[in-house]
Amino acid sequence: MDKKKPDVVNLIKSNSSGDLGIVLLVLILCIFGIIMVFSASYYVSINESGSPYAYLKRQLLWFAMGLVAMVILSRIDYHFWINFTPIFYVAGLGLLVALFIPGLGVNINGATRWIGVGPITIMPGEIAKITLIFYLSGILSKNPGMLRKVGGLDIAGLAGVFIGGAMRGIPVVIDGVISAAAALAAGKMVPGCRFAMIASHSGRERGTTEALHQLGLVPVIDADLALGEGSGAVLLLPMLDMAMSLYQEGTFFSETGIGQYKRPGL
Repeated sequence: MDKKKPDVVNLIKSNSSGDLGIVLLVLILCIFGIIMVFSASYYVSINESGSPYAYLKRQLLWFAMGLVAMVILSRIDYHFWINFTPIFYVAGLGLLVALFIPGLGVNINGATRWIGVGPITIMPGEIAKITLIFYLSGILSKNPGMLRKVGGLDIAGLAGVFIGGAMRGIPVVIDGVISAAAALAAGKMVPGCRFAMIASHSGRERGTTEALHQLGLVPVIDADLALGEGSGAVLLLPMLDMAMSLYQEGTFFSETGIGQYKRPGL
């Protein structure tokens, strides 16, 4: 009896060190991006270089280099990198600091987000994202109980939201004991990120109160709420909108001819 020939897809999966589905998605996104770049740069490329394929060739070159790097790195056991995570993190921070060094930071459209060395320009912010992922992964792999003690993947995901919000300068609202636990975990891993957190309400859960105390945050609303998750945020967001509207569009006493208010006895 002839042996059944193995399925091609299963054969590839069994001999690969990665996830075939993720690889295919990455390739599809890269190919789609290359097509979009070619479409958007066609006439610009002609005006700049006389050829419509200048940007396309450069994009294909980087795609090929990235593909080779992906294949090589996929053959290396990821545990190998754990001892290098602090070095990666420091290197990422160093590149961000380098933006402020005269002669290195490149200003484009009023924003200095690139570093230029000769014909090569890099965006440190994109590299810093990867180095931070490496760094936090190293911390969590050495201290697996850090997030396990306070929850599961939902806590881990929310902790990443708080850290990512701080990196992007986007404030994130804490609402309820689950998000408070995630915020506390994020604050312990990256202490500076707590300055991008806004506590919506105190709540009745002792866990929320303790987490906010550990973070040094004072909730905006103290109404003894005991409702479902998200209720405090629903109340807080309109208040933030009103505060921003008053700050940006409010009228000063000096603009209306009204005298400055003075408290009696002062």
